[in-house]
Amino acid sequence: MKGQERLVSVDPGLVTGVTLMDRSADTVKVTLSAELGESEVAPWLRMCLSDWESLEEQGIIFSVVCESFFITAQTAKNSQAPWSLEMIGVLKQVCRDLNYPLDLIYWQKPSAAKTMIDNAKLRRLELWHRGGAGHANDAIRHGVLCLINRGWRDSRFLA
Repeated sequence: MKGQERLVSVDPGLVTGVTLMDRSADTVKVTLSAELGESEVAPWLRMCLSDWESLEEQGIIFSVVCESFFITAQTAKNSQAPWSLEMIGVLKQVCRDLNYPLDLIYWQKPSAAKTMIDNAKLRRLELWHRGGAGHANDAIRHGVLCLINRGWRDSRFLA
């Protein structure tokens, strides 16, 4: 996997985990990561997505990755909390406002990221977010999973 890439990844919820990741050749780093309250998500996303078109013009691949969330009968029994869906709506609206095509958002199941990329792997890859309740690390997991699905490899991942 050659070239450069920038990813914005989102773990939507009452507290939303977000990360901005950069990949250059085989090196991946977390440029920004945070756990945000409801009113902080849209401004953060606007900041990170504002230059996506100019990055692509420079040959940098730009991607948005988000944990998918579906209401099922079990979800309804567990909670009536609408936060994940609301934050997905915020993400979609910011993308619309900044002309980022919604059909280019990578949607990933929560279990896929958590199963493949546990805490020990995040630490070995030196992508660990310190502090918070783990939501930022969940966003990082989604970014890493997206990169892996597109061919990125790191020997530390296999350790």
